[in-house]
Amino acid sequence: MRLWFFNFDGTISEKATDRTAARLDSACDALLRNISEKSSDQVVIISNRSIDDISERINVPGVILGGCNGMEWQLPSGCRIGAFRDHEDNLIRMRTETVSELYEMISGQGFEIEDKLWSIAVHSGDADCGMWRKIRKKVSLWAIKHDLTFYCGPDEIDVQMIRGFNRSVGINCLVRQFNIDPNTDSVVYAGHDESDSAALWWTMFFGGTAIVVGKKISVPGAFHAKGCSHLVAMIGALALVS
Repeated sequence: MRLWFFNFDGTISEKATDRTAARLDSACDALLRNISEKSSDQVVIISNRSIDDISERINVPGVILGGCNGMEWQLPSGCRIGAFRDHEDNLIRMRTETVSELYEMISGQGFEIEDKLWSIAVHSGDADCGMWRKIRKKVSLWAIKHDLTFYCGPDEIDVQMIRGFNRSVGINCLVRQFNIDPNTDSVVYAGHDESDSAALWWTMFFGGTAIVVGKKISVPGAFHAKGCSHLVAMIGALALVS
């Protein structure tokens, strides 16, 4: 079994100024279709977007979709599974204790809140740069106070609502769900920003191939792709290796 993990935004789609306009790169679409046709290969798309959001942007048969950084999954059949249903009580308690404070902090200032249940993202919206820097710092401190993992981008900050959770935890849960052994099965992970860091390290820990797309992060030991077209060439070469 070969597992191919891809982040969506900035990895297999060009980063869009308008988040709602992001689309799967056409060359990446063709590549994913070719890989998915092989019975020995499984393509997985993971994103901080919700499952409903990411499923609207991916129309490739046979892929597994991961939303909220792996807190929820959609199988090729369309069946959805919650990776952390046994943590729902903790989720409810954490949201009860913290979410109202977050909403009060940013309400009425032009920011957009995207509540995905398992995570909450704050987008810069129409706010000016100075105000956005201030609110991003406030949200970061709020997340640190509550010991929550968060990811900062230039125009958003995404906070996981379960303590100690990051993208590698979501991926690890998926491989356990399907009795996959990353020590023996081949794993490739391609990502481009801070939210991918833990998953890239997880991949290399098990001897897999990690690929950083773009220049947002640097992960020693990972390969580097300049953009979508370069990634397609790299993945295409890897896919030819039996």
